[in-house]
Amino acid sequence: MPLTALLQLLRPHQWAKNLLVFVPLITSHSWGRGEAWLGALIGFGALCLLASAGYALNDALDAERDRAHPDKSRRPIAAGLLTRGTGLITALLLAVLALAGIATLQRFGAGLAMSASMLPALAGYLLGTLGYSLWFKRHAIADVCLLSLLYVVRIVVGAAAIGVPLSPWLLAFAGFVFLSLAVLKRVIEYRQRGAQAGADRPYLVDDLPLLENAGVSAAMGSVLVLALYTQSDDVRRLYASPDLVFLLCPVLLFWLLRIWLLARRGLLPGDPVLFALRDPISWLSVSLMLIVVLCAI
Repeated sequence: MPLTALLQLLRPHQWAKNLLVFVPLITSHSWGRGEAWLGALIGFGALCLLASAGYALNDALDAERDRAHPDKSRRPIAAGLLTRGTGLITALLLAVLALAGIATLQRFGAGLAMSASMLPALAGYLLGTLGYSLWFKRHAIADVCLLSLLYVVRIVVGAAAIGVPLSPWLLAFAGFVFLSLAVLKRVIEYRQRGAQAGADRPYLVDDLPLLENAGVSAAMGSVLVLALYTQSDDVRRLYASPDLVFLLCPVLLFWLLRIWLLARRGLLPGDPVLFALRDPISWLSVSLMLIVVLCAI
């Protein structure tokens, strides 16, 4: 079994999305707790294993369909570098390793702040990825709703990993942001491939205006939630200068509108989350938001 093909099956470049597990550590101001960092790192590792399990399962189930796709045909199972059985066994082993490891730590890791909801959250993420591969990705609207939910579950895992309560403001904000990004990914696919994208996705080219409107509306919803949050009692309790927190809103608005504009102009390749990780303007936007938070504390 070629090691490079197995590594490609795991898609480690996608693990960057699991950095969302650190969001509760930042929003709860828990960065001074060593056990919180350890718990977040454990949660990140478990999510990476489960994410790779999901990718291996997806590639094993979709090998025939992937062979007809210009890019996906290079995936190791579709290209014949690995067998479908290898993909299924890899998915099973990674899932068992992640869940069994967390169950063991919850029982014997006395020095961790991990809450009892950690294992159910991870199991929910695994079931979500399984459901996406088997059913949701072939049904319009349901696919992007589940994708956005899987991003939110990463944040839920992060909160459980460090034993802090989840803010409903954070959940609502994340839901809108990641719904917008999930829809954006579909829009990019159809703008790049046109009607050919319909062979893999449950949309028509004529659906693009609806998807774009829904995606931009979700983006605006996330900014509205953030603006309302800045006026809440939670902000006044957590920040010494709560009025400064409102400055997050224009930065977020700029970033979201910019990536949608780039997508409409055909300048946004592939996954918008992975694009943001390589985009200097996105890094600048995140840096500005972190500076605002630090100044407000």
